[in-house]
Amino acid sequence: MSKVFLKEDKAAYNTLYANGENYAYTFLIDKISKLEITPAQLALEPSTAGAVVTDTKTGEVIALVSYPAMITIDLVILWMLIIIINY
Repeated sequence: MSKVFLKEDKAAYNTLYANGENYAYTFLIDKISKLEITPAQLALEPSTAGAVVTDTKTGEVIALVSYPAMITIDLVILWMLIIIINY
């Protein structure tokens, strides 16, 4: 099931259809600048993040998360590097 981000606008469709690919860029920039669609909805915005939650008293790692997910071996190597650097 796909989501619909823009309401149907016959005038915009007709203008887009009549002016071809050159107008498509202008159309998208206009919709983004008016916040009718966001760069994230078009997958134009990087969507990466990572977080580490630790106990401030003990330093124990409570949770690790990253998006897109790192492969487990990457996390093991990263953890080993952190341990080595701290010694």
